[in-house]
Amino acid sequence: MKRFIFTFVFLLCSFLPFRVHGIQRLVIESDLVTVIFPHGFDVEARTIINDYQGILNDLKKELSWGLKAKPTVILVANKAVFENMSGTKYAVGLAIPDRNAIAINILPLVSRTYMMLEVFKHELCHLVLHEHIKSSLLPRWLDEGVAQWASGNLGELLLYEDRFRAVRLNLARMVIPLDYLTTSFPADPQSLFLAYEESLNFVNYVVKKYGRAKLTSILGKLALGKDVNSAFSEVLTKSLVGVEKEWLKSIKNENRWLLWLSHYLYELLFALGGLLAVVAFIKVKIKKRRMDLEEDLD
Repeated sequence: MKRFIFTFVFLLCSFLPFRVHGIQRLVIESDLVTVIFPHGFDVEARTIINDYQGILNDLKKELSWGLKAKPTVILVANKAVFENMSGTKYAVGLAIPDRNAIAINILPLVSRTYMMLEVFKHELCHLVLHEHIKSSLLPRWLDEGVAQWASGNLGELLLYEDRFRAVRLNLARMVIPLDYLTTSFPADPQSLFLAYEESLNFVNYVVKKYGRAKLTSILGKLALGKDVNSAFSEVLTKSLVGVEKEWLKSIKNENRWLLWLSHYLYELLFALGGLLAVVAFIKVKIKKRRMDLEEDLD
């Protein structure tokens, strides 16, 4: 409730194109999107305006859905304000579906235009999903998993991608049951990163084994008012629990190879380096022998 009230008040203030708490807020818009931003960030705001249609088209190819409503994007240049909005110090993006709005912590993304657009694409995917599916019917793990899959990035946690490497290696051992990730994600960093990685991994598994069309069909069932268990059963003729068990088995097998490679990585690199050195030595010897033979013939 506290977060909701804070977000509501902040957004209400953000829509006023004059000084609020000493910060001048500017507004630019097109027929498709409105961007509210602090003074000095007009380049970033115009980039979102110019790239909006292309990004939405990319999402439509993956989800078969567009976005009818005109979204509002708020660029926030205050770290403390954004942390209070998002509820975590790790986020750089936040989708607010019930207000059709996106907030982006622009400070760490200055001069990183490509990364800013990736964050925007991820958050825009959330708005697309929630425009077609009631929030009560869209589990958090599916919401985040599809957003990562469709946008091709971590979105709000994009700046912390390196932290996911250790999580991937331990995914099978540390896995959180999907049912625990229905309404929210854990607050502690390791579990938070694990929840994101797990959500993406599960969605990737569904797409790889059953096909993209099956995933979009599941989303379509949710849009028609079906709950997630019914949607999986009707589209895949398997329960969500059954698919989850298949997925867990697959990541355990995959995890064994990752753990083996990570454990013996230095030994493998050392062996490979030695092999390359031997090959190079043999090549040099062959070349020298060939040159000696040519001299003898002369």
